[in-house]
Amino acid sequence: MANALLFIGSTLSIVGAIWLLVVAFRDSLPIGLGTLLVPFFAIYTIVRNWPDTKVPLLLGSGGVLFTVLSIPLAPQVAMTSFSEQPEVTWSEKRNVRGGPVTGPLAEARSRALENSAENEEQTADTESTQPATGVEPKEPTRRSPPGFQRRGDQRGQSFPAERIGDFVDRYITVVCKDGERILGTVERVDSKTVTLRRRIGGGTISFQLDRHEIHQLLVPRRIQ
Repeated sequence: MANALLFIGSTLSIVGAIWLLVVAFRDSLPIGLGTLLVPFFAIYTIVRNWPDTKVPLLLGSGGVLFTVLSIPLAPQVAMTSFSEQPEVTWSEKRNVRGGPVTGPLAEARSRALENSAENEEQTADTESTQPATGVEPKEPTRRSPPGFQRRGDQRGQSFPAERIGDFVDRYITVVCKDGERILGTVERVDSKTVTLRRRIGGGTISFQLDRHEIHQLLVPRRIQ
């Protein structure tokens, strides 16, 4: 309905304006140019040529009326401003571990839970199908992660927490005072906080950690 009223109003306004210009140029060239180029000169043209400009004036007025009537009937569109994803603080990241999680973090968590459940089922099936021979199975050989020292300390080289500023853009393991270990790339370091970046699912997430919570740094040795 609003589109139809707007179309009718625009058509009537255009036809009335063209008709008024034709009348003005028939009067004289200066009157036509004044009507076309000078604001509000059309009022003088209408008064000067009233019998001939009565119909164009009615058409233009009707077009304006139809256009005004179409405005309240136009659908209201809510404009939403888009912003960058807010940075997730370390406290918020720790709080969502036991609660509901949405977004890429939830997808990565659900995939990890599904893989863990499948591995447990496969292990249980394997143990149930193996005959009892009285020989204990050997534990699988653990392989150190890529980039870590393969001899001696399998966790990487240890550094004090105060030296975290030396490892910007390095992938490290942060050992907290409560014993928790956090893996990530050091993105930014200031006097109070440390920003770590970690890949989650198909993207990355940045979170902050208070420097007073850090107890030790485990840095993988670079492979020469």
